[in-house]
This record gives sequence, C-alpha cells and structure tokens, in this order.
Amino acid sequence: KAKLAKIKAGNHRRKERKVSPARPQPLYKRMEQEFEQQVVMPELEKRKQKLAELRSMLGQPSATELERHRREHDAAQAAMRQRAEERLQQAQREWQEKQPHVYKGRNRRRIEEEARQLAARQRQQQEELKRRARRKDRYAALVKEMYMPAPDTEKVAELQERVYKLHHPVGDRKPHLPD
Repeated sequence: KAKLAKIKAGNHRRKERKVSPARPQPLYKRMEQEFEQQVVMPELEKRKQKLAELRSMLGQPSATELERHRREHDAAQAAMRQRAEERLQQAQREWQEKQPHVYKGRNRRRIEEEARQLAARQRQQQEELKRRARRKDRYAALVKEMYMPAPDTEKVAELQERVYKLHHPVGDRKPHLPD
C-alpha cells in the first residue's frame, strides 16, 4: 500500500509540473502573428471590400440571364465541335484525294474482299437468328392459342369458397355456387 501511495503521489507531482504558468510564445510565433495582423488581414479586408463593391455594382444575375448564358455557351460549344468535325472530315477527304498514287496490291484487295465477305456472313447470321426467334415466338403464340388449358372445376370451386370465407369469416353457411 505504501508503494501504491508513493506512485500516486509521484503521478500527482508530474501532473502539477505539466500544469505550469503560461510561458511567453517563441519569437517566431509572435512575429508570425504580428505579420498576420499587420499585413495579411488588411490585404484580405481590401480584397473583401473590392469584391463587395463589384457585387453591388454588377448585381445578382437573374435565372433567365443564367439560362440564356447557358444556352449561348452550349451553342458555342456545339459550333466549335461542328467546326472541329468539319476540319477533320476535310483533312480526311484531302488525304483520300492524295492517296490514288498509293499501290494497292493483290493482298490488300484480297484482305478487303475477305473483310467484306466476313461482314456479310455476320449480317446473314444475325438475320437468321432474328428470323428463328420470330418464328419461335409465332409458334409459341399459336400453340398457346390452340391448346389453352381447361380450368380445373375443383380448383375453381375451391377458390370461390376461399373468397367467400374471406368475405364471410363467421358462420358455416355454404355459398351457393353456380353449377
């Protein structure tokens, strides 16, 4: 117990040492604060004042002005994209016109022909798949129409009895069911 009391007393003394009167701040901190107060804050205040003057001079834009400006900006962007696309197409046309002197040998023609045939085969396969799907759907509709399952009379009666019991929970009267 004595050891425990000494340890507690030692901890208390350490805490007392930590809580000491406030020391003056280091010189660099004081200089930093003075600079902030004398230079930075006045500059910030000047900027705020200039912005406030500009705001009061220009006023708040209305929603219609903002919408008009957005439309003008969108139109300008679309026009710029259009001009860029036109320049690209023009450059491609010029390149195509300058290319007739390029030799197109047998292999290039053969490869182009194979690519066309492959594309045609793929188109035909897609059309065949679509045709089969349409045919399958028509057949399913026809079968459904021709072989509509007949309702089970016992199940119909059971469902009607359940509905009656839902609406008339008390009583043991049997519902009058149509034959």
